[in-house]
Amino acid sequence: MAGVLALSSTSPAAAVVGGDRADKQCVTAYGSRRYDKRYTMCLGYPAGGVSACQGDSGGPVVVKGRLVGVISGGGSCRSRLYPGVAVKVAAYYPLLKNLTAR
Repeated sequence: MAGVLALSSTSPAAAVVGGDRADKQCVTAYGSRRYDKRYTMCLGYPAGGVSACQGDSGGPVVVKGRLVGVISGGGSCRSRLYPGVAVKVAAYYPLLKNLTAR
């Protein structure tokens, strides 16, 4: 079963889900060709210990009760050097809306 990464506004990981700091962390880890901030978001905490893990792919990223991403992969579990990566739901919303309206 896929894991759920649910973050509150006080979660230490919430500070690096998306945002410039997190994007730089993922670009450093994966390179700009593999990590595109238009479609993906960086998951984790700079000190390590909070991130997506093996088996979490396909699971939701929920912030304040709202689905914001789908876990797509990353480095090793809770790695500070290779954070988890999720697909941004908002980036694909127009496509999903169009497909489900048919």
